[in-house]
Amino acid sequence: MTQKKMINLIVDLSLIAITAWGSVQNGWFNLPNLVSWMGLIGVIGLAKKWQGNFIFNAIQNVSAAVVAGRNRI
Repeated sequence: MTQKKMINLIVDLSLIAITAWGSVQNGWFNLPNLVSWMGLIGVIGLAKKWQGNFIFNAIQNVSAAVVAGRNRI
């Protein structure tokens, strides 16, 4: 494994660990946590140039809008 791939793997695992830690602190099964995980998957997807990531990001943006709307009420 090249040094660049190793650094990318470490960054990906760090992002997953931070998101998991936040989920433990805030409770696992709620909409804001779902949006956080979807954001993480979207970021990793962009970095790895996954096909279909545009559709995934659109779903994530709709979910984030729902969370923002619920927080205003």
